[in-house]
Amino acid sequence: EVLCDTDNNTADGLVAIDVIHGLDPYGSRVISANNNDLNGPDTILDVQGYDYATSSYDDWHARAPLVPSISSETSSAVSDRGEYAND
Repeated sequence: EVLCDTDNNTADGLVAIDVIHGLDPYGSRVISANNNDLNGPDTILDVQGYDYATSSYDDWHARAPLVPSISSETSSAVSDRGEYAND
């Protein structure tokens, strides 16, 4: 079953929030949403989430300085220290 399948990010986010709170009433609302209506001063989220785009963090924070923010994906690794073979 499709949980969120619209072009309305806020409506989809509200559906996800209902599911999260159904499982954990104290669960916070965090979604990685770089450039859409889920981040900003009118966010439905408890914490704004961003991925990569580190040069944009200050601008996003300026749009909603009172909403906490987190970045969970800011880099990637494509090699190792010789312990494993690169595929």
